[in-house]
Amino acid sequence: MKRIEFDKETLKAIGNTYIFGVYAYQDDGRFVFVNDAFCKLVGYNKEELLSGKIKLLDLIKDNFRDRAKSLIDRRVSGEFFSREFSELLYITKNRQTKPALNFGYTIMYNANHQAL
Repeated sequence: MKRIEFDKETLKAIGNTYIFGVYAYQDDGRFVFVNDAFCKLVGYNKEELLSGKIKLLDLIKDNFRDRAKSLIDRRVSGEFFSREFSELLYITKNRQTKPALNFGYTIMYNANHQAL
């Protein structure tokens, strides 16, 4: 499978063109990119999500976390797979849950395996 490398500007250009939520995270689950649609879904602003204080798993309902963690671990360890679909329940800032269909790609960003 071909490895896809992104720089910051390309990641922003791609993510900001979608009407649905887009995010990228690094090995510890911290966000490196979020678009406006994802912020609207979870109720946090970009600064909050990119601060490093909120990690992806913090926003995923308990019964979905094990599967999400497994996918994160596989991606950041270097396993490349083009997409993995999963249903998740996100926990919003005001503690509501919102269902979403997730799909992701393994990418290279800042010379590290990450997910988009």
